Amino acid sequence: MTPSLFFCKYSVGIGKNIMARKPAEKKYKHYNKLTCYEDFVDYCFRRLGAPVINIEITPEQAFDRISDALQYFLEYDLESVSETFFLHKISSEDVKNGYLTIPMDVLDVMEVLTPGIGGALQTDANGHYDTSVYSFGCWENPTWNWFNNCYWSAGIGFAGSQSLFYYEVSMQYIQLLRTLLTAKTEFLYRRRQRKLWFLSKSYTEGEFVGLYVTKMLDPEKDDCIWESDLLKSYATCLLGLQWGTNLGKFGNVPSAGGLTINGDEIRQRYAEMKKELEEEHELKFREPPMPYFCN
Repeated sequence: MTPSLFFCKYSVGIGKNIMARKPAEKKYKHYNKLTCYEDFVDYCFRRLGAPVINIEITPEQAFDRISDALQYFLEYDLESVSETFFLHKISSEDVKNGYLTIPMDVLDVMEVLTPGIGGALQTDANGHYDTSVYSFGCWENPTWNWFNNCYWSAGIGFAGSQSLFYYEVSMQYIQLLRTLLTAKTEFLYRRRQRKLWFLSKSYTEGEFVGLYVTKMLDPEKDDCIWESDLLKSYATCLLGLQWGTNLGKFGNVPSAGGLTINGDEIRQRYAEMKKELEEEHELKFREPPMPYFCN
């Protein structure tokens, strides 16, 4: 689900209206816990100086900038995603299209799992797929029961050898066999299009396919997202940039008390803060690249 759809139902007063709003009674005594979009907007404006300073940003502009910050956080921060597994039943429309339509909140598809030798989809006593169980071909999978019996009957188990070294080597060999015998489904996933194509196998209507995916957190359900330091700082920077851009169109803007606000300086200040935040996030919080070794 894209950030623009996350907040389509919200329409809150921002800018001058924020100064007229009375602070809501907080249940938390020790700190101000942010749990919704409205609280988050108020917090960002207070960081910019409201209500002491009038922040010249329209509600639509604030909505867009916070959506941009949320999109950056959801797509690039490791704490904004969760790994999960769900079962999809192939429909006639999927067969006709030649691809699967993936939910909007899915960030990436890591693996496609199908029944068969080495498959990870388990069945109950009636032969129905159990959507609550997910494993990568572990021993609980009935498909591998015959393999397990062969191991112990051949004396490969620890009880037959009384040697941890022999047991470890044997288990590595078993894992190699299991990897070689497991036919993985090759696929192509385009996140922007939300489409998944199967490259090595075709499916018929009524079949089940398991998808191991990473999903973005939903701000409407996972209120912990509003407490992210990165999201708070990044959203404030984007709002400050918008504020400076608005004021920069008129040069030096006089304010109450005879002070003058320079929009270009505000824009430059928050542009530098935004660059520093992105560099810090690049170094500390993004997933590191896979190591590359060469002889």
